[in-house]
Amino acid sequence: MKNILLVCSSCMSTNMFVLRMIKSAKLMNFEANIWSSGSGNLEENVYKADIILLGPQVRYLFDKVKKMVNSQKPVLLIDLKDYSSMNSKKILQECLTY
Repeated sequence: MKNILLVCSSCMSTNMFVLRMIKSAKLMNFEANIWSSGSGNLEENVYKADIILLGPQVRYLFDKVKKMVNSQKPVLLIDLKDYSSMNSKKILQECLTY
C-alpha cells in the first residue's frame, strides 16, 4: 500500500483529481491511500506520505518539500497538461515506479 499525497494551494480542483486517482488505482489494482492537502498543512501531511505530488499551482514548493523529506521520498511535479485533463492514470503509472 502506497500513501500518496497531492499538494495544492486550496484543495478545490485537487480533490477532484484525488477522486479520479482513486478510481484509476482501483482499475489498475494498485493499492493506495490517496489524499490532498493545501500548502498550509504541508508539514503535518508530508511525513505520512510515501510519494508526494505537487500540483502545478504549487510547483514553487518543490525544493522546500525535497528538503523537508531529505530527498528520502519521491517528490513529483504534476504536469499542467496532465492536471488540466485529469490524467490520473498517467500520474499513477509514474507512482508505480517508486
